[in-house]
Amino acid sequence: MVYYPLGVDLSATDELPDAEAVRTAAGTLKDAAQDVYDHVEAAHTTWAGLPGVYDGPGEPALFAAFARPLTDAEDLLGSEETVRTAARALATAITSLKTRRTTLRDTTLPAKEAEVDRATDAADPLHHQLIVALARAELQGIADGIAEDWEAAQDDYDTALDGIARTATDTTAHFDYGTNSAAVSTARELFEAATRPGATGADVSAYYAHLATLTPEQIEALGAAHPETRATAPPLPVTAADLDTFPGGREGAAWWNGLGEEARAALLATLPALVGNTQGVPYATRDAANRTTLALVLDDPSYTAEQRAAYRNIREALLPAGPDSGPRGLLSFSPDGRPLAAVSIGDVDHAGNVTFSVSGMGSGTHNTTGEMDNLQDVYDGLGPGSAAVLWLGYDSPDLPQHLDTAGSPEVLNVAQADVGGTALAHALDGFHETRSAHGDREVPQVNVVAHSYGTTTAAYALTRTEHAVDHFVMYGSAGIDPGAADHASDFNVRDGNVWATLAYKDPWAPIGQVGSFFGDVPRISPTDDAFGARVFSSDGEGNIPGHAGTGHDQVAGSANDDGWGYIEPGSQSYNSIMAILDGRGESIELIGQSRRDTMIEDVTARVRSIEEAYQNVQQGIDDAQLRGNARYDAFQDAVSGYVDRQQDGANAAVDGTQRRVDSAVDRGQDGAGSLIDRLQSGATRHLPGPVSTLVNGGVDAGQSVLDAGIDAGQHVVNRGVDAGQGLVNLAVDGLQGAGHGGLEALQDLGNGATDALQGGAERVHDGLVEAGKDAVTGTRRVVEHLTRTEGFDVEAAMDRGRKFLDGLNPL
Repeated sequence: MVYYPLGVDLSATDELPDAEAVRTAAGTLKDAAQDVYDHVEAAHTTWAGLPGVYDGPGEPALFAAFARPLTDAEDLLGSEETVRTAARALATAITSLKTRRTTLRDTTLPAKEAEVDRATDAADPLHHQLIVALARAELQGIADGIAEDWEAAQDDYDTALDGIARTATDTTAHFDYGTNSAAVSTARELFEAATRPGATGADVSAYYAHLATLTPEQIEALGAAHPETRATAPPLPVTAADLDTFPGGREGAAWWNGLGEEARAALLATLPALVGNTQGVPYATRDAANRTTLALVLDDPSYTAEQRAAYRNIREALLPAGPDSGPRGLLSFSPDGRPLAAVSIGDVDHAGNVTFSVSGMGSGTHNTTGEMDNLQDVYDGLGPGSAAVLWLGYDSPDLPQHLDTAGSPEVLNVAQADVGGTALAHALDGFHETRSAHGDREVPQVNVVAHSYGTTTAAYALTRTEHAVDHFVMYGSAGIDPGAADHASDFNVRDGNVWATLAYKDPWAPIGQVGSFFGDVPRISPTDDAFGARVFSSDGEGNIPGHAGTGHDQVAGSANDDGWGYIEPGSQSYNSIMAILDGRGESIELIGQSRRDTMIEDVTARVRSIEEAYQNVQQGIDDAQLRGNARYDAFQDAVSGYVDRQQDGANAAVDGTQRRVDSAVDRGQDGAGSLIDRLQSGATRHLPGPVSTLVNGGVDAGQSVLDAGIDAGQHVVNRGVDAGQGLVNLAVDGLQGAGHGGLEALQDLGNGATDALQGGAERVHDGLVEAGKDAVTGTRRVVEHLTRTEGFDVEAAMDRGRKFLDGLNPL
């Protein structure tokens, strides 16, 4: 990117095309369109003489068809004029844009730079930056305007071209390899509808129906003109409801059997992904088609490196393990997205006993070779005339990274199993209907064996199939969605032949089951006796010989190690599974449930007893607190009543004293007044006037002094009474405060005791729960170490764990 003076970016218009070249191309287009018209017009002139020469069937339709090319040629001239006008306008715009860009680059930018230099010579740094920024913004705005006008000119040109309709859509076109373009175009449109996200069963069926109408040449033309149709498999049903609408084995067989040999050959060669994934087509044919698809995509750079690595792994897995290992076939193959496949050993079209194997977390076509090694062990253990199918037809959960993560987050959820279960049900019913549709093939015994998360997937499938299978065997199950099946009888399996086993030293399966409580659906164990499956041992119990399992793997490792997987020859579970698939399951001595389920139930029961103990303690605390509150309320009422009575008594005594004082004062004042009145009356009668006046004045003065003294005395008495009443009130308030303070102190003491008791109970509960969790974690650690540590005594460790839990029983 080049930055011009002041940091202006002109890169958006660096590569403006040559306007004159555009004008020349427009003129060439005109010449070409005129040449086409001239040739068509000459042919039309020749055809005009045919009515006098030809007189036969379809004469009106023939002559009408002859008239169409001239009309189409005239339309072509009109379209050419539209394109030429748009091209000329584009060329004019390019010329103008180039002129504006040159002026900006060579004139405006240098002039503005000089102007900025002059303005900033004497400016302070901050003012200098502001001047430069304003100038840059102004110039970049001009540059951006040129770029926007270039985008607008291109849009105008594209709009003009988009408005031109295709000429002669119903005329046979030489560029469609001599085929009817309408039929091929319709096939392409139906293909796109059938393979788009969210395509329905009706979309898929419409595509199949139209393909049945094409000639072999048209089928070849479809693949040649639209190569994306060659390696794209038809979509699978996603939901249980889709199974009712998507074409299955019955519909696929009818479609295939209704085609001619040449059409079948054309489809097999041209649309191999379609043929190879169509239920109802014989499996030998599907194998050939899928191998063709595999060859197409192996080195196609349009696929990712990861996808191509999976394709190579599939190719390697198709190689026989040995001279007597049985033929291998690619029964389905979808290269897009996460590649999916189904690989078989044996003659699936004619075998009398066919077993489908569904793997769990971490499985997929990236490890087809390893999965086929495991399947070879199963095939080798079956009787003559049998076949086995490795079904990798769903997106299984990724492997967890470490045991402490309690499983991959994906494996804790059921979404992938739900979708995968629908696809598996489609495949199982398709197998039944494929074998039924061909007269020389009887429906064989059909078995499903599933491992880990594959059991979760297969459980969904066997509640959605139309046709029952003969045996369903689950080993190392990650748990079953009870919404799909909460009992073995919910599966579409004949005669209750639902079997399950779980090795005691398998650390992953229980984690998948228990961990699912943190996922979207809590799952249940099929080896629990309540589920109702036929549970057999993988731990050496019962009458079937073999080594006890040592982990979660299907095959633990090399022949030189001490580990034993579920389907590893020589293990007890392998011997039991082979007996079941061979129809000898009744000879197996069953167990009530797996030891793991018993252990989990024991721990769960003890944790529940801890919860109940805590609840009992909590209830006792609540009851004690209620009783304490009731006693406090009663005591507070009693204290308040006593204080109120004491205060009422004191107030009554004070009021009585004051009344007696007032009465005495009134009597004294009345007596003094009477005495003074008599003195004044006697003085008036017996003394001379002047003396009487003097005496009366002295009496009045004395009475005033006496009244003042009485008032002063009464005031003193009242103050004394008030002071006494204040002291009484203070005493009462003190008594009442002391009572309340005592109550509050008692309440605080009670609350403190209650809080302490409750806190202690909660700490006891938390400790017990943590102890229970530690016991569970310890159990898992025992199993983990057991798989790695020589001489570790698991039974002794479990006894220590049980003794620890037994110590909690008093609670």
